[in-house]
Amino acid sequence: MGRFVMDKAGIEEICKSPEMQAALKSEADRICSIANMIAKTHLSKTKIKGRNGGTFAPKQFNRQPYAVHVDVLDHTAVGAVHTNSELGRYDNAKHETLQALSH
Repeated sequence: MGRFVMDKAGIEEICKSPEMQAALKSEADRICSIANMIAKTHLSKTKIKGRNGGTFAPKQFNRQPYAVHVDVLDHTAVGAVHTNSELGRYDNAKHETLQALSH
């Protein structure tokens, strides 16, 4: 039986390829849309204190609470979901939405 030698350059090429980036973005988009649905549910039941002392319930989003990015690094590509607004940061801090979806 012959010896197997891994081609590191070939593996890097596959990991950084447009197809891999598309697959990573697709999975991150799936997680992101679930996180946005969960955030809307959480935030529809939330009253937030405003700077003037009043409270408000966020009924409409100017931006989605969560968004996606794909980064190509030195040896691989990484897809991730991140908070995209103050409400996203609030939701993730209070309910740990992204942590719950990554397990």
